[in-house]
Amino acid sequence: MQNNPLFQLGLDNANRQTSQLAASRGRLSAGDTLTQLNNNALLTASPLIAQQKQSIGDLLNLGQGTAFNQGNILQNTAGSRANITQNTGLNLANILQGTSANQGNLLTGAAASEAAGLVGAANARSAGAANVLNLGAQIGGFAFSDPALKTNINLIGNENGFNIYSWDWNKEANELGLFGSNSGVMANEVLKKEPKAISTDRGYMKVNYGMIGVSH
Repeated sequence: MQNNPLFQLGLDNANRQTSQLAASRGRLSAGDTLTQLNNNALLTASPLIAQQKQSIGDLLNLGQGTAFNQGNILQNTAGSRANITQNTGLNLANILQGTSANQGNLLTGAAASEAAGLVGAANARSAGAANVLNLGAQIGGFAFSDPALKTNINLIGNENGFNIYSWDWNKEANELGLFGSNSGVMANEVLKKEPKAISTDRGYMKVNYGMIGVSH
């Protein structure tokens, strides 16, 4: 993604908008502004990741379809020549034995190539999926969202089935490097619906916003 000009352009635009909005509110160095700048990378990369997955799937399907079609053509050709051999005389049958042997070698090679292509396609699919997941994990990450770190909590909306709150970070949060105000979900509520999106750090719960489809 770092070498993708579309990603860099989109990320620059998103960061510029975030910085301009934060500057107008006097919150340029606030915790919520820094959090949004980090989330801009995930939001910008998501559609590009989806396009890469679709392209990989299309290429794999095309390769598999071609391999199967070639195998069917060779099988049909072999069957037709076998029928001709049965209907001709003994001398013609002897001549076709050599041809049949050569065709057998070709069919064996074609079958081996087809098998190798399918194995390669499966490996490519697994590697592509792993790379996409690793990239998403690196960009998304976990963010502190434990209620024990918050004060002045207010419900402000709902996103993707999760309640969205605004809050101020308390003294315990300040000790973790969290200052000012922020918004997002409550980790205890996410734990009930998506426990896999929760981790613990220094005794406080964190939320993987990318796993629950919520921006913050």
